Amino acid sequence: MKFIYMMSCSHNPTGSNMPEHRKEILVRLAENYRVPLIDDTVFSELQYERPYPTTLRCYDCYDREGCVIEVGSISKTFALGLRVGWIIAPKSLIDRLSLLIKISIICVPGINQLIAARFLSSGAYDEHRD
Repeated sequence: MKFIYMMSCSHNPTGSNMPEHRKEILVRLAENYRVPLIDDTVFSELQYERPYPTTLRCYDCYDREGCVIEVGSISKTFALGLRVGWIIAPKSLIDRLSLLIKISIICVPGINQLIAARFLSSGAYDEHRD
């Protein structure tokens, strides 16, 4: 098995969340078998309940290399047309993931990146989302 792909929060199309105890078990199993877990969190903040559910990354071991790769975006909660996202991954994977992105995505317009960066860093995103 090369990797596990899942949506642990706000699964599309069901909207369900994986129970917290199962998230922790899944991360421990992936660590034991050294299988990367890709957690697609694009819909994770489309929730009525607060606090927001934790993502798999919250259970990853930061004192070791870790196995969770989190993929996120503000496209679903802020502006559908921006098409700006991010990947949070173990340091050992960043260079390879960056290369894959560079060869598979022609260009995300700089203005879209600037809008997203300003919105996220100013705290305006938290106000908008909540």
